[in-house]
Amino acid sequence: MNIVVGKKLNRKNVGKEMVPVTLIALLLASLFFGLMKLEVWMFFAMWIIFFCLLCLAMLPGAFKQYWCIIEDKIILQNDSVINNAKIIKALFHNESVDCYYVLKKQDIEKIEIRYIKNTIAGPAKRTPDTFYFNLYSVYGKKRFNLTNLSEEEVNQIMLMLPKLCEHIIDEQQVLYAVEHHLNLYDFIYQNKA
Repeated sequence: MNIVVGKKLNRKNVGKEMVPVTLIALLLASLFFGLMKLEVWMFFAMWIIFFCLLCLAMLPGAFKQYWCIIEDKIILQNDSVINNAKIIKALFHNESVDCYYVLKKQDIEKIEIRYIKNTIAGPAKRTPDTFYFNLYSVYGKKRFNLTNLSEEEVNQIMLMLPKLCEHIIDEQQVLYAVEHHLNLYDFIYQNKA
């Protein structure tokens, strides 16, 4: 069973991220074009400038968290090497981008599962609870955010964590709730963990 979270850096995914960038650049260029009554060639020059600036600003953030669990190893994207040069390489040269590393079971020291309940100040403020796990390995600590994943994905990930590491710190007993098919939200709030 494999679990994949996030977007891998390849030509297809970079192309999908280029659509909103292109539309925003067109909108900004046409806004300036309409307000300043510029020549047509200036419109295209402005569009190219806006497009390049938006690509530099927006694209690296679109590929920040990619990881997958395959049997007894986890493949991670090295966030420190994701930059515009790698994105351009993936888009135009159709080459695989070498920004991933593999953590095997023997590299992982411990896993810490954390579910942090947010206090509700009033009816207007509704932020989700924070849910993540920290993975401590020979390469350091890495945080994996689980807050925005579906219940099915979270359950699959939780069931695969014991295969990755024998030393799991789980103060709120999230693994117990998942193994016994309990609603995680209800379990955490009923146990006052």
